[in-house]
Amino acid sequence: MPTAYSQGNQSFSDNAHVCAQAQIYPELFNVKPEQLKFTSTSLSLGAKEKILDGEMAIDRIVSVKVRWFRADIEFTIQERFRRKKYAKHKDITITEWNKTTDMKSELFKLNAGIFVYGYYDDEADNMLDWIAFNTAALLHSTVVKCPFILVPPITGKAPTKRENNPRSNQDFLTFTFDYLEKSGFVIGRKK
Repeated sequence: MPTAYSQGNQSFSDNAHVCAQAQIYPELFNVKPEQLKFTSTSLSLGAKEKILDGEMAIDRIVSVKVRWFRADIEFTIQERFRRKKYAKHKDITITEWNKTTDMKSELFKLNAGIFVYGYYDDEADNMLDWIAFNTAALLHSTVVKCPFILVPPITGKAPTKRENNPRSNQDFLTFTFDYLEKSGFVIGRKK
């Protein structure tokens, strides 16, 4: 069972995505906005989208037009945008397990090639901070290194950790922006 639907959260995400089209994606792909095409994979759109979004955690397909190729290059994207009050954390979250249903969550479905994560100020319609990273590299690291249990001896602060959201009764993993950058997973970051 997915997290309960909220029209307010959906509106926030929709507005953040429109902002990301102008403020994140042109910078991420080093192109002009008109070279980008966005395809939603929302569950409500059909059978294909139900698989892409619901079973593979792919929110968008972004097509990039560049002059040296005959066709657009397509990228599968997972997006997550959080409210500005959380921007101080400078971390990303990935749900792991739904304790209410005892079922796997996003971590086990994540097939998008790129994860775009940002902090959005909906009042100013501005992306305060964002990061984009290689999803496969992060997943590989969680298998090989199990980073959420490692604590660096110098700082004593874990760059990743497992937490629980009591509202949704889901476990989730957090990864700091610094950890993602130091691990070489980042492919784009707000300048």
